[in-house]
Amino acid sequence: MEEKYQEIKDLILDGLNPEKIYLLDMGPILLLAIVWDSAKNDFDKRIQIRKLLRNINIPFDIVVVSTDELEELNNKGTSFTCNIIKNGILLYDKTNCQ
Repeated sequence: MEEKYQEIKDLILDGLNPEKIYLLDMGPILLLAIVWDSAKNDFDKRIQIRKLLRNINIPFDIVVVSTDELEELNNKGTSFTCNIIKNGILLYDKTNCQ
């Protein structure tokens, strides 16, 4: 895993407890999909993530989804989030860390 990806993952995990973190490197911008057991307060979660990553000198955007929403989006297969998950890398999966 690239050093910048590891740093992003570590910063997010130091402050939050997501289920999964996906990253898609689009060259000039990184796209992050953060999966939670519940997407309640997803705006607040995006703010928290932006604060945690404030010193990252790479442009990025964040999508926050619940595990249920992720399953639904994967079944449709055409969403922006689905693209991040299918074409990006899985930086973190809580189920593999226990």
